[in-house]
Amino acid sequence: MEIEKIALNKIQPNTFNPNKMPDGTFQKLKLSITKFGIFNPILVRKKENKYEIIDGEWRWRAFQDLRMYEIPCRVIEATDEEVKQMIFASTIKGKHNAYDSQQILRDFLETSDSDTLKACNKGEAIQKGQKSKKKHVDESYGLPELGEYIAVLAIPLPNKIYQEITDKLSKLDKDLGKAFLKLINFKETEPKG
Repeated sequence: MEIEKIALNKIQPNTFNPNKMPDGTFQKLKLSITKFGIFNPILVRKKENKYEIIDGEWRWRAFQDLRMYEIPCRVIEATDEEVKQMIFASTIKGKHNAYDSQQILRDFLETSDSDTLKACNKGEAIQKGQKSKKKHVDESYGLPELGEYIAVLAIPLPNKIYQEITDKLSKLDKDLGKAFLKLINFKETEPKG
């Protein structure tokens, strides 16, 4: 399938997309697009004299907010039923294995400026925590920033054991930071004996 650039005003969202995006995440998406461009074209289908979005509504909205004129698109033919199926199929994504990502993250935090960190969803506070060695509190969890935990999180364990630990943390909460906090609070409140 070829990629073509289509004017934003010729594109419309479909009426049954259940995907919502918090404003903070949307702002990060716009920063990322500004810094790196768009990684994946949006997926659309021709519908009457317009194109209807199958996958990529938030990228399309970001392009509108950034006052861009056109966006890269892949145009396909699809029925309403196929579009509904594709909406859910498009949410299947892998995720980074934190154990394998530790050195990359450490290098990234040491060499990137704050704009790049924000565009990569890492934020300025992590950079400050890494470089200054001062304690910074993550507002969402009340925990010191990741920079304070890297030594603990990067304990050299076999990948299988590390995966088992992250799987167990994921059962406490899908957000591993929150799961870590729940685990700490649980241990602090356990009866001693």
